[in-house]
Amino acid sequence: MKAHVKEVEALRAEVEALRAEAAAQAQAQSKFLARMSHELRTPLNVIIGLTDLILEEDLPGPVKAHQESIRSAGAALLSIVNDILDIPAAEPGPAELVRADLSAAKALVVDDIQNNLDVAAGLMRKYNLQVDCVSGGQAAVDRIRGRLPLYDVLFMDHMMPEMDGIEAAHAIRALDTAYARDIPIIALTANAIAGTEKLFLDNGFQDFLAKPIDLTRLDAVLNQWVRDRMAKRPADIREDIVPAGQPPNESDVDIPGIDAKTGIVRYGGDADIFLSALRSYADNAGPLLDKLRATSPETLRNGGIHAHGLKGGSANVSAEQIRAAALELELAAKDGDFDRFARLLGPVLKETEHLVADINAWFAAYDETHEKPRRQEPDPEILGRLRQSCQAYDMRGIDEAMDDLESVSYDTGADLVAWLREKVDIMELDEVIGRLAKENL
Repeated sequence: MKAHVKEVEALRAEVEALRAEAAAQAQAQSKFLARMSHELRTPLNVIIGLTDLILEEDLPGPVKAHQESIRSAGAALLSIVNDILDIPAAEPGPAELVRADLSAAKALVVDDIQNNLDVAAGLMRKYNLQVDCVSGGQAAVDRIRGRLPLYDVLFMDHMMPEMDGIEAAHAIRALDTAYARDIPIIALTANAIAGTEKLFLDNGFQDFLAKPIDLTRLDAVLNQWVRDRMAKRPADIREDIVPAGQPPNESDVDIPGIDAKTGIVRYGGDADIFLSALRSYADNAGPLLDKLRATSPETLRNGGIHAHGLKGGSANVSAEQIRAAALELELAAKDGDFDRFARLLGPVLKETEHLVADINAWFAAYDETHEKPRRQEPDPEILGRLRQSCQAYDMRGIDEAMDDLESVSYDTGADLVAWLREKVDIMELDEVIGRLAKENL
């Protein structure tokens, strides 16, 4: 009897071992398919997406024919990849999409790969959407927390360093404001294997777009989550939506190390937004460089995070050389190689400081030839509005008051306006309220 029991127990253990091995193999296969989907479909997203954008331009006949050949070859390769990975093909859409302007709504696109940002933003701007781009999950969380501006939809990549798309979606929902709870979050991912859509829907996303982005599917998503939702809003909630600016014919931005043409295109042809990004880059680079300079072997991981921030900020203003150098710095930190990090750091610091100086010099000359109206001092009525908006946590009101204050130059009080901008940008609203109260405003 004992021998029989031992035999049964041994058989049960063998069955459990086989079951565990089968589960491990299935999990390994799933991870392999997900990785292959991501690695193969990501470059195809860029090839097909950019070709779609180019084909919408007025091209000479031979050039258009070549582009159509590239598009067909990309689609054929995508079909092969889908067959290998057992991914269902997208339903065929209409031969020509009729895109309706989305009353210039605001969209935030999040992806750590700049080419993917360019493709997604380019496709969405065909709807006259006002599109902002950030390169990481934490940046997206910060934008939603700051409520400046208010976005109508958020497109989020899945696989990103530091904070991935699912972690970012959880962090946004955890902010627990009506805005953060309700904003539609659409997953963007090259991982299109079976079960992926359910993964996103179970983790705070409303919908799912596979890369390469299918134009018909994008159209359906924008109509459902932007156009239809906006149509249901009361008019007073939509009153802050303004048409996207028309691209300028040319720009006189000439700063060594900055690809101004690419930068302006990145912001939808809006030179004013690009110049604001440049000012912000110059204003915020100093503290970031100080943090990098203070990196020690014990704080190398934080050094990598700061390098990642410099990389993203540099990409936002098309400072490609510094972006690439910051990437190498980040990789050294991720590898735990402090000696390599320290060796690379010096040139990065020097080059960035030099660029910031050049940016500030350019703006000094630019501001002289684009002089603002002058007042003796900041308008007390506007300062009072700013205080009331801070007390009510009214980000739109804060934004409008700061715009009014910064549209004028002052004989006295310019330092107050600069201080207010600094505090508003980092959301230290209690300090703003306190100082304005002391000024009896």
